[in-house]
Amino acid sequence: MKPFIRPVVSLVLLFVFLSNTMPCGPGYITPLFDTSSAPENPYTDYASGRLGIVKPSFHRSVLIAAYKHIAGNGLNAAEQQAMIEVWKAEIDNKDFADDTIDAAVKAWVERRKEVVGKEEKTPDIYVERSYGGYDFFPNCTKNAFETAAETLSDRTTAHGPSDTNVQNWVKAQDQVFQNCASGKQQPDDTAPGAPDWLQKDRAYQKAAAEFYSLDYESAKKHFAEIAQDTESPWAETADYLVARTLIRQASLSKSKEKAAEYYAAAELRLEGFVSRTGKFTPSSERMLGLVKFRTRPKERVSELAKQISFYAGNENFRQNIIDYTWLLDKFENELLLAEEKRKLEEKVSKLPPCTSDTDSKLPFCQYRGKCRTNTRPSKHR
Repeated sequence: MKPFIRPVVSLVLLFVFLSNTMPCGPGYITPLFDTSSAPENPYTDYASGRLGIVKPSFHRSVLIAAYKHIAGNGLNAAEQQAMIEVWKAEIDNKDFADDTIDAAVKAWVERRKEVVGKEEKTPDIYVERSYGGYDFFPNCTKNAFETAAETLSDRTTAHGPSDTNVQNWVKAQDQVFQNCASGKQQPDDTAPGAPDWLQKDRAYQKAAAEFYSLDYESAKKHFAEIAQDTESPWAETADYLVARTLIRQASLSKSKEKAAEYYAAAELRLEGFVSRTGKFTPSSERMLGLVKFRTRPKERVSELAKQISFYAGNENFRQNIIDYTWLLDKFENELLLAEEKRKLEEKVSKLPPCTSDTDSKLPFCQYRGKCRTNTRPSKHR
């Protein structure tokens, strides 16, 4: 090769190599999001009213937010946050941040150490309990540990962490929480001459222990007695817990008739319940909504539609959205199944009658249930 050709060929080959390794446009990677059923994440823009293109294929809860903005009602800051939490759970499969109980249990354990000392072994705390076979339910809720930590803080502030009665209170509360996962522990009676505050607290601790050990009849009776004690700091809480006990009984009942009785009693109790301090107003409204959700779903969905559409500042907004969309999905599914069944029965009705033993083995003959050898309808839709 001639000396002057070699440099030219080298330059050409270098140019070809670079042209293949360096594209014409920018070289960074851009993520693509599927926005067929939900707006692009993060959802803050959409929740605040910057909707962009609203697609009919969006999740029902997403369309509700669009409707409120388009209708002029919009969403306040708390409702926007509630909507975002719903979408993260519904679309991104993330748990609600305030549903986790770990922080509340940890706070209780740390508060307890101020009385028993850091050296003592912390009791194992499990919050779920079995109610037959492999079925479990969350027995001790986050609020139970928050209340215990708050109460202990009040008692140590008033009497000191080394006070014998305060230490007795902690021991009793440990027995209460042992019932969260199993067993039937009952705190000891207070000693003769115990201060009034400890006696009032102990009555409540005993009723709570009965509740967590699934002795609902005893818990209900003793909560009702505490609710009548105007001198007890637990009167309002116990009044609220009578209804909650009834709902727990209904939820775990294997008899539909018995569950209906418990729900009816709970609804009657909640309709007459007035939270004197306002502390239990949102939760009592939420429980009343739960009763209607389970006993009169069509009435409840109509009620929810009005609350979501017109009333702002509802502390139960997130739960209302969840219940409303779930009920609508349920009703829609029932209609679709009913339509499928109607179409199937229409097709089967046009087929020839089933008369022979051979025909009786055919699926449509089994569905009809008119054959000599198979009179029971199959489970075909």
